[in-house]
Amino acid sequence: MTIWGTQFPLNPDRLSPWLTTCGFTRHLVNDYPGAFGRGPAVVHIARPSHLVAVTETADISDQAGQVHTELSAYSSEARRIALLGGPVEQSHAQIFSGSFGSNTPPVVIHAAAVAALILRPRPTIAR
Repeated sequence: MTIWGTQFPLNPDRLSPWLTTCGFTRHLVNDYPGAFGRGPAVVHIARPSHLVAVTETADISDQAGQVHTELSAYSSEARRIALLGGPVEQSHAQIFSGSFGSNTPPVVIHAAAVAALILRPRPTIAR
């Protein structure tokens, strides 16, 4: 596990002001298993009838320090998967997922997150 100490390499307040007003809670994860390998991430989670996660990660070898943001929706019991699950586990558990470019304004990400909150996923039908 990587410990960043007091110098967390991502700005935890980039999306927090927008998302906390809608009920998201912020989690700083030091060892997130993301698309660029294990590294730091800021994960914002809200749970209406399902779980919505906005995840900010960066490739620590990228000199430009671009932040990659992903919006995902999961079933309500998938909190652990959203925070700590690997890429394969997450993709199997997701209802949907979308990525944003590093230059996407926070207001656009906020609007998409709010839209995901009001999403009503179809219930799973056991067969």
